[in-house]
Amino acid sequence: MRLSPTPLRPHALTARSAVRFAAPAVALVAGATALGAGAAAGSGVASTSLAGTTSVASTTALHSTTAHRTPVMVYPRSRGAAVVYLQRRLRITVTGRYDLKTRNAVAALQRAHHLRVTGNTDAAVWRLLPAAPKAAPTAHKVVRKAPVKKKPAAKRTKRSTYASTGVENLNWRALAQCEASGNPRAVNPAGYYGLYQFDLRTWRAVGGSGAPNHASAAEQTYRAQLLYKKRGTGPWPVCGGRLFS
Repeated sequence: MRLSPTPLRPHALTARSAVRFAAPAVALVAGATALGAGAAAGSGVASTSLAGTTSVASTTALHSTTAHRTPVMVYPRSRGAAVVYLQRRLRITVTGRYDLKTRNAVAALQRAHHLRVTGNTDAAVWRLLPAAPKAAPTAHKVVRKAPVKKKPAAKRTKRSTYASTGVENLNWRALAQCEASGNPRAVNPAGYYGLYQFDLRTWRAVGGSGAPNHASAAEQTYRAQLLYKKRGTGPWPVCGGRLFS
């Protein structure tokens, strides 16, 4: 009897068998990575063999899990989390690719510490790298305070520009109170004006201009002091004695 060939059934890959087949594959990739790294370290340039092609794509996942724990050999053409972590510690632009700028930064670090300049990041380079930069603090909103309005400076009275008369210590307030009840705008119908009841002729004789009651109280007091120095208490026969009270 002729036997017909039995068709082969496709073998279903179970979870257990996947693990069994994956373990040798990972070991093979790790071996290729180590071989390529050793070749690159010995020649000073990046390997273009299996370690430079297959291992780059295969070790990306390994880098992402071990970049922060154990030193990982990283070299030109590498990509992934380990390269990102390396670039952050080197304080250079983070691209995730081991580009020329990254290689030059590593070479400069090796040169500064008198190591063999390869441009590859090995365990010795990892130990020399500065700590990763901390995240920038959250910017706080700056609250601008409303500008404080300055109070206008008090106007200086004209008295500050008057020369000393030497009789300022007399009681001029008492004299003004007696003559005009302390009112600098007081007017007597008989022709006397202001705090000290000047007539216009006497006012002008001591340097005043206009009407006495239109001048400031300080100016009226200053003119009254000049008048006292010339004529004493004579211009104020009734109230002059108040100057000494």
